[in-house]
Amino acid sequence: MRNGKSILFLTTVNLSANPRLVKEIDLAIHNGYQVSVILFRLGNWGDENDLRLMAQYRIVRFMRLSALRRPFGMWLLSSILERVSRVLCRFSELPELHAMAIEKRYILLRRAVIHLNGNYDWVIAHNPAAFHPALLAARRFGARFGMDVEDYHPAETQLPHRAHSLRTVMKACLAEADYASYAAPLIREASDRDISIPRGTGFVVLNAFPKAEFPKPDSILTGPLRLVWFSQHIHVGRGLEMVLPVVSRYATTVELHLYGQLNRSFSDRHISGIPNVHLHGALPQHELHSRLGQYDIGLAVDVLSDANRDLVVTNKIMAYLQAGLYLAVTETRAQQLLLAEFPKHGSLFAPSEVHFSEQLETLIVAKEEIRQSRASRHEAALLMDWSTESSKLLQVWAAG
Repeated sequence: MRNGKSILFLTTVNLSANPRLVKEIDLAIHNGYQVSVILFRLGNWGDENDLRLMAQYRIVRFMRLSALRRPFGMWLLSSILERVSRVLCRFSELPELHAMAIEKRYILLRRAVIHLNGNYDWVIAHNPAAFHPALLAARRFGARFGMDVEDYHPAETQLPHRAHSLRTVMKACLAEADYASYAAPLIREASDRDISIPRGTGFVVLNAFPKAEFPKPDSILTGPLRLVWFSQHIHVGRGLEMVLPVVSRYATTVELHLYGQLNRSFSDRHISGIPNVHLHGALPQHELHSRLGQYDIGLAVDVLSDANRDLVVTNKIMAYLQAGLYLAVTETRAQQLLLAEFPKHGSLFAPSEVHFSEQLETLIVAKEEIRQSRASRHEAALLMDWSTESSKLLQVWAAG
């Protein structure tokens, strides 16, 4: 049933790259909101998956912009403005300049907002380069303004000028935001401390998923210990470099299953010739989640490539937890906090090949115990359901 209110979501990526946005779209639809979304076509596997997602939400008004070189004129203009702004913003604190310096898609998104028609009660931004266009849209339509802060964005870069631009934009937008939702407690803590608190309310919404996507385990696995890892891309810098050499030494006792878009050079260098590594490609979210029940161990081995990685509770961690898998995760502050809440659901190890080898030996020995306790882990993780987390959003949307 329609409630008469409407929401405009803005993002600088596609739906496949932003499952958190997809969950919010679904939440809004099922609670009677009229939904519009401005997003991008990126020229990768996610674009085709987006078509399937958009077909599921036919009542949503989707406006897809191109992040590619066609139309060439707009691509060239946005590229030039991005480069010029990166120079000028070193001498100015104007939020518009810093927003332009963050990402060339800012120009395209801002242009789309200027030409947009409609009436909106809420404008909600996902991704840093969408924050300022969303603020402008909220002003234009007389709407409430919300921000989703999925990462502590200034810590995602080692470039001081880019980090400063992100802080400048976030500070300016938070000062006018009616709410900000944060994907993890430590992200909120860092943002509140280092940048600003929102004009309205701020609260944590964990990256939980609908519990229906994770079937209750109906049998106990047999055979080799089965490890699983997934991401959008199977590539360097995601911790697999320290995992693969170790796994290769356990060809008869361990299997590693990887889901994601495979980088061919990474495969040739790190995966080729390892018989117990199985590649499955990228899958839609619901299909991936339904398959997690086929495995014993969920790997989250992100190395601390930037300070943000110490703060985030990732999608994969939440999916493993909700599926009832045993978590083998590298030591970060966020993952320590999570496993302190669920101490029987996993273990931590230092991010090195030696420590992972020690961890894997322990897991092999504990294989049968891990399998026998799968159902109890699945049951205990039911409290992480998206319906619980999303109720915080519904409360603030309804009050607006």
